[in-house]
Amino acid sequence: MRNNRFFLQMILGVFVLLFFSKTVLAQKRIEKLESDDDVVKFVKAYFLNTDEPDPIWRDFQLVDGSEWKGLYNLNQSLEDSLSKLQVNKWQTVDFNQDKKLDLVVCGKLPHGASGNEYILLAFISNEDGDYNFRSLVPEEYQTYPYYFSIMILPKINVPGIRLVKWFPDINNESPNGHPFTVDTLGFAQEYLVNYNADPDSAVFKNVRFESLNYDGKKTIVTIENLDKGTVSPFTIVSYDKGNDSTVVNGKITMEYYAQLLSSINYSGFKKMPNQFQSNTNGAQTFILNVDYADGSSKKLEDYSGNGTYTLAAIYSWYAWLIDYSNTSLQQRRSQRNRTRSPF
Repeated sequence: MRNNRFFLQMILGVFVLLFFSKTVLAQKRIEKLESDDDVVKFVKAYFLNTDEPDPIWRDFQLVDGSEWKGLYNLNQSLEDSLSKLQVNKWQTVDFNQDKKLDLVVCGKLPHGASGNEYILLAFISNEDGDYNFRSLVPEEYQTYPYYFSIMILPKINVPGIRLVKWFPDINNESPNGHPFTVDTLGFAQEYLVNYNADPDSAVFKNVRFESLNYDGKKTIVTIENLDKGTVSPFTIVSYDKGNDSTVVNGKITMEYYAQLLSSINYSGFKKMPNQFQSNTNGAQTFILNVDYADGSSKKLEDYSGNGTYTLAAIYSWYAWLIDYSNTSLQQRRSQRNRTRSPF
């Protein structure tokens, strides 16, 4: 199990909502975006015109569609075919159906000899005229290009994102033989998840999550009695190379775990493969075990660390719970020590 710093980074990179204070005028800027230059200026201003500007965004560029070349030893016919595929640098569409345009941007941050950092951003409008900003690229995969297109999701007739991930992982290539994987992202109950036309709509009983690190460290999180009431007990046990190091017990309300359950259901979790295997030696393995109220269960083992966008989002949700619980535990211990101190 990696340390809490890794989990915090994962939260920031995968599925965390970052709120930035923007005026209503900022909303009008998305409505008026007309060119690549407009979008680049918008993204740069978004990250640079803040109280704590991040200078890396000064070099932000849009993708050009050729970044995937050289990742594979493809035959010329296939490469010529893939080169003709349309690449969207940015698109505006009303994802959350609030009658305001949202923005998806596909770009990169050049880092000299170390290559590019690839970025897929979604700026989602809210009722306050601000944006909920989301990164759709897990941090550990930002060294490989992503591309996207907008589609209309079947049955519900709302916009979705078709995300193409050019990660050199032959074991997880798409069924058509192309060396990339595809996720379809859509909004479900206000959450951006891997869209599945037939959500499980199951009643959960217990959910167990294991994060196993290559050095022997691991963390196990169990949430129980999800089918009883609106408050469920949870336990977090951290192991340091085989020895118990920390045990945290607590309770969590439906307000907080609803996002986890919605993500699992709308991902079509029951229909997912039992394993996701990478052809690289990943530093971490994730295991998700779900017990349903009807007595059935599903166990998924992810050796790739990012089987799908939704799985990465689920891992980041657990990362938040672990980090929040450990921080709260440290604060309580510090408060007790101050109370006991005679000085």
